[in-house]
Amino acid sequence: MEKTLNEQPLISVILAIYNVEQFLNQCIESIVCQTYGNIEIILVDDGSKDSSLSICECWKKKDARIILINQENQGLAGARNTGLAACKGEWFYFVDGDDYLERDAIEQAVSYTNNDIDLVITDYFVDTASRIWKESFFPFRDKEFSEGEKIELMKNCFLKTPSVNQSTCTMLGVAWAKLYRTEIVKDNNIRFDLRLRKMQDAPFNCEVFHRSRKIKFASIPTYHYRFNNASITHRSNPNYVNVGDSVSVAFKAFINKFGYENELMPVYYARKFMFGCESVKFILILDNTGMSLAQKAKQTKKLMTHFCEKDKKSKMFPYLLKPYKLAYILHRLNAYTLMYLLMKCFYKMKMKKMK
Repeated sequence: MEKTLNEQPLISVILAIYNVEQFLNQCIESIVCQTYGNIEIILVDDGSKDSSLSICECWKKKDARIILINQENQGLAGARNTGLAACKGEWFYFVDGDDYLERDAIEQAVSYTNNDIDLVITDYFVDTASRIWKESFFPFRDKEFSEGEKIELMKNCFLKTPSVNQSTCTMLGVAWAKLYRTEIVKDNNIRFDLRLRKMQDAPFNCEVFHRSRKIKFASIPTYHYRFNNASITHRSNPNYVNVGDSVSVAFKAFINKFGYENELMPVYYARKFMFGCESVKFILILDNTGMSLAQKAKQTKKLMTHFCEKDKKSKMFPYLLKPYKLAYILHRLNAYTLMYLLMKCFYKMKMKKMK
């Protein structure tokens, strides 16, 4: 028998918003029009400088389920924490302001819940300017993860291991396409780290995975992730070393807090090596510095030396994807000109695939 509105658990949909006027109407409409009725919609405008706040105000007048919060800019982590503090639902679901949902996204996710499950993970779509396709976090269909398998989920918050779909354009650690039991997060005071400007979701989800009794994966695409070549992920960032350092510190703190040294330290070292490779992209490849190839090779060596802890290489090597394994070999050979060129080719091939 179908449940009435009052019998359905309340779901809080939390939308963090910052300068996304181009996509915001589609995003909010996709939430308002959900087939699942018992939802509250929490819009957190994080100090937008475009018309995003005005768009939110118009939607609030149309739908009594909308709660609008306007705050000074705190970054994505701060906006999500604000939404968490305000939510009253038994479950909550994050949406990014430039993405959108299938009409039955919440209904589908809720259908996989029971009294023992604390987190539901679903598949998603990738939207680019030219096409839309289905992606899956895992290379298998519906699955309920055992206690022992949660370690693999934690690893995949920071990098892709063989247990996940290697072709996905994002990692399991993202906050979207997940339905969270609110009690698990609030009772354990799990929050996004305000110090992080990248991968804020990863430490958050690691602790959720640790605290959850059971986790369910449902191989149904419910979320539309909009891949934007103009986003911050594809712009130069001369401060990327600081970004990598801060995420590494947060990851190490999680490992120490919950005693996962044996299981997660090789992943920690592999992630640091990958931060070195990514810093080459953000600092040397995406920025038109005018440096010669020899100068870029010298800077590549400097970046890799910063992130790479040489005595731990053998343990972390199996966790590197193929391009990074080759980069690691070149790093050990001090072949930094070749390493720079490899990272440049790898990035260009990845961008071509996503068009």
